[in-house]
Amino acid sequence: MARREPRTPQTEEGRRIITAIDQGTTDFKALADAINDLPDPQEAFDIATYLQEHHDTLRGHAADLRAVQAARIWDSRKMTLTELGEKLGGVTKQRAGQLVRDGQAARPPRTRTIRGSRKEQPSE
Repeated sequence: MARREPRTPQTEEGRRIITAIDQGTTDFKALADAINDLPDPQEAFDIATYLQEHHDTLRGHAADLRAVQAARIWDSRKMTLTELGEKLGGVTKQRAGQLVRDGQAARPPRTRTIRGSRKEQPSE
């Protein structure tokens, strides 16, 4: 699967996040080299399996995070699902709608102040 380059980050914080993600790619390459250099192929296989399982978990979290951001865009602007799909990189309106639904379901509860006390409130 080809890697999608992000838009140029608009903030210093965004640039730091992209740098950290790129560092993770460099770290992965170093891990792969270290696994390939292990003398015991069974140990190398077991560690590669662990790495894959860890990556699969991260991938699921990243998908949820992406969906939450799509829902944030949808909530912050008046637009059709077709327009949202275009904003999200050309996905169909059906996919845009699914991302919004998934993002709303995955969104962590927000905390907001109610009459001087902090209580968890759903963001809906």
